Amino acid sequence: MIDTAFSIETGDPGHTYDPTGNMVAKAIYEPLVDFEGSDVSTPVPGLASWEQNEEATEFTFTLAEGRTFSDGAPITADDVVFTIQRVQGMTDAKPNFLLAGISVEKVDDATILFTTEAPMLQLPAILANPALGIVNSAVVTENGGATDGSDTAQDFLNGASAGGSGPYILETLDLSSQVVLAANPEYKGSARAGYSRVVIRNVSESATQLMNLQGGDTMVALDLNGDQVAGLGDGLVVDSVPSGQSLFLLLNQSSDVAEELANVKLAEAIRYALDYDSLLELAGTGSVQATGVIPPGFEGALPEGAVRDLDRAKAALAEAGYDGQTLRLQFPNDYPVGGVEFTPSPSASRPS
Repeated sequence: MIDTAFSIETGDPGHTYDPTGNMVAKAIYEPLVDFEGSDVSTPVPGLASWEQNEEATEFTFTLAEGRTFSDGAPITADDVVFTIQRVQGMTDAKPNFLLAGISVEKVDDATILFTTEAPMLQLPAILANPALGIVNSAVVTENGGATDGSDTAQDFLNGASAGGSGPYILETLDLSSQVVLAANPEYKGSARAGYSRVVIRNVSESATQLMNLQGGDTMVALDLNGDQVAGLGDGLVVDSVPSGQSLFLLLNQSSDVAEELANVKLAEAIRYALDYDSLLELAGTGSVQATGVIPPGFEGALPEGAVRDLDRAKAALAEAGYDGQTLRLQFPNDYPVGGVEFTPSPSASRPS
């Protein structure tokens, strides 16, 4: 039993681009490339190994021998080409942008050639995304799958595994309450299912997850914050890794949408008025201040972030011409990020 706050919109890997959906897709569908454990810096072979040319514009993937889908059908180059081209054809699919500037073609039954318009050293890492898990082309096509943009297989994939090759198959999916996975008896990889059945439950409050974990009602809680983890005591295994998720305040720069908040000087005033130290206290032990749109710890992240400067904030506020009008803020109240709630309890300390 796993407790987490659901962020899942579909069981279709080609439309998946959210944390819970990625977790489910990862269990059911295997991508060509993988990562080992929590190390996302070095891609390793998944369903295939690869070679690339010196210009990093051609990548040749060779499928591992003996790998099959959950219905026993062998995985072939046709399945890989179909999977990639299906996502490319679905312009409304959130992962579609991952494959911009990429062409894929079959060389033979076990070999696939990816060609990029420009050098793309990051291609292997991109192909490790759970949204690009390889599907059984025959099964998906039979149920509405297509590569020309006319695909209608999402409804089918919300209730079936479509012959995925991962360690689990989909038993039931309820986007609002729980996902049930069963061990895949045809799995041929190394990450074999540790349990015959796994239930992922939608538990939106981290405090409830903590209570369920301590009471033995669940085996895994995914959304506890640092302070909650620090108080767990002995007898429980804690796996703590840097999060790729950031909490941020977005000020839309369109005057049609944000009205007064589109004023760049008002945005500057808010940026330098925020009490970042107090916000980190709310986030709990282990949290760090975001330095930009790329989370700290990821390559390309800025070394330092904004520092509170009330004099600069007041000056920007005056330049913005703010005269006391109400500014509206929207935030979710049913989804903790890493255990951090958007609606702290009244007893919690609040930033000044």
